Amino acid sequence: MNSTPAKVDSACPVCGHNGAVLVSTEDRYGDSLRTLACAQCGLYRNDPLPTVAQLKAYHEVEYRKSYKGRREPKAKNVYRSRRLAGQRLAALRRWLPAAGAVLDAGSGSGEFLAALKGAGLSPQGLEADAVYADYARRQYQVPVMDAGLLEAEFPAGAFGAITLFHVLEHQPDPIAVLERLGQWLAPGGVLVVEVPNLDSLNQHPAKRFHFAHVLGFTPASLALAAQRAGYAIQASSEANFGRDLQIILRQQAGPAPVLDTPRPLVTSGQTILAYYLRPQTYLRFLLRMKQFLGEYLATR
Repeated sequence: MNSTPAKVDSACPVCGHNGAVLVSTEDRYGDSLRTLACAQCGLYRNDPLPTVAQLKAYHEVEYRKSYKGRREPKAKNVYRSRRLAGQRLAALRRWLPAAGAVLDAGSGSGEFLAALKGAGLSPQGLEADAVYADYARRQYQVPVMDAGLLEAEFPAGAFGAITLFHVLEHQPDPIAVLERLGQWLAPGGVLVVEVPNLDSLNQHPAKRFHFAHVLGFTPASLALAAQRAGYAIQASSEANFGRDLQIILRQQAGPAPVLDTPRPLVTSGQTILAYYLRPQTYLRFLLRMKQFLGEYLATR
């Protein structure tokens, strides 16, 4: 990993600090991608950050095609998403309202919406990719709005809970997104945010960065983003060998936290050799092979 101080033209979108270090010049595929880490809060970000318009065009058409290899959901991905939706619902049920409306922002092919519906809740999806939104509506008979997070309109206080699974890392202005979601939350409602943990020792050092993941969160930078958007953290957890971060949030009154002085930049600092010497690397590989076999047998 590089750790060269970098000249930047824009401030960190979480803490507003101008200092940064250059940590990578390539993405996970070896293509050119410049990635900085904020010298104050540790947030990773693509440099330059894409505009909202560029990301909108990319996510509406190209994202699933480049990431999944086709525009329509694959059977194995739907099967995997359905299993994951059940696990998420079981883990989050105590935080969700007993009844009423729940928004899944970035709802994909709709499996979590279907799980919410099966639990007696009233799901609402929000999905920028019209093909995936249409699939969810047809397959599960759930309402899904075709729109991005900053374009959608819902009444104030419309939802008792909002879920945001692996979406915030795609947003160049996470504070604005979290504040907008807060407008749609009912008093006392919860916001669930899950993102990749870029400082996990179980993340491959050379495969952490991607054009579509314009931000890369650490536990500290995710907590700071939530607090600056006006939330109090109710609970936090890690999953998938620490590769994913999840926080449960409720809105709070009071001023946003301020960082007066830079804090030492903390990155995993892990080498590829160290990654392959970790036993967890091979345990995770075996579990993934078992998962892939199960998906193949279930969907062949």
